[in-house]
Amino acid sequence: MLVVSLLSLHPDIRGEWWVLSLGEQTDGQIPGSESLMEDLARVWPVFIVGLTVVFSSIYAFLVWTTGKGHNWARWLLLAFILGTEALGLSDYSRSLAETPLALATDICVLAAEIWALWLLFSGTGAAWFKATG
Repeated sequence: MLVVSLLSLHPDIRGEWWVLSLGEQTDGQIPGSESLMEDLARVWPVFIVGLTVVFSSIYAFLVWTTGKGHNWARWLLLAFILGTEALGLSDYSRSLAETPLALATDICVLAAEIWALWLLFSGTGAAWFKATG
């Protein structure tokens, strides 16, 4: 799932996600804010790519430690997935309008994550964690 998510960051699928989009600007801007926005636009790609690396690393670490049988990692993985999906829900409508393929990918990844979490917390998966814990 992580690999699919990272592959979906390709510009042909998700567009230029690393470019700062300020949205609609009003006429009553704060004096001097133009230089601040220019500075922010320059550092934004580094910031957003760095954030992508950090979130991907956390996800990979939690999946790896969950696979090692650590119950705390299973619960943290659940919280991490719920938190990141909650943050991304507001982006679904924009994705539908601008990059429908990215939205389709996001929905497939979300479905796979829900299925994987279901397996971790029910039946044999839950029993495995009880046996190892």
